[in-house]
Amino acid sequence: MKHADGEVLDVTGSRLAPLLFVAIVASAAPLDAQRLSVAAGYTHMPGRLGDPASERGAIVRVGVALRSGRRFSWSVEGSVERLNEERRLFVQQCFLPSGAIGACSFDSRSRDTGWSLGTTLRVAPWDGAVRPYALVGLGLLRVREHSRTLAVDDQGNTLENFTSVGMYNDDALQGHLGVGLTSRPARWPVALFAEGRATYLMYSYSGGLYADWNPTAVLGVRW
Repeated sequence: MKHADGEVLDVTGSRLAPLLFVAIVASAAPLDAQRLSVAAGYTHMPGRLGDPASERGAIVRVGVALRSGRRFSWSVEGSVERLNEERRLFVQQCFLPSGAIGACSFDSRSRDTGWSLGTTLRVAPWDGAVRPYALVGLGLLRVREHSRTLAVDDQGNTLENFTSVGMYNDDALQGHLGVGLTSRPARWPVALFAEGRATYLMYSYSGGLYADWNPTAVLGVRW
């Protein structure tokens, strides 16, 4: 986690990732059936993870059903969340390489990318061509913040002493709750689905535990 002063701390979530992956793979065999799913949509990730202003964007989610039946489907899923770039432009007085004091123009940019791995159980209580379902799941999330600051003087010359590039990692535990709707048109080889989730994020920040909700909405296909 990122400390208030910029220090990067390692938390339990990143250490649990290998154990979660091994447990999912080990319990998957033998497979009853395999069904792939791909979905894309919108995500909103507020809170203290990454840059506080880089909090909305696109999500792509890929899943493999490890167990698939009429009522229940258990899958392992991975997702990537590409959030908006936050850009700040400002001018202030600073010391120039010549030793004089002059105007310096700063261009600061920051963008977050989230990577997650987890397992999800779906329950579809009704049969039919259109089937609603509910889901619960657990996962691990890593948010990587990429930041860059470029400074120039009033002549457009780059000020190397004020230019920086950084990268920070924040980790969180995920708890998923959601609902969806699956439809398989007649004779189609794939099923269409729409899904909404409210993901509970728990993480450490500046020595304390914090929690936020991360809502997502996606459209996708299964085959």
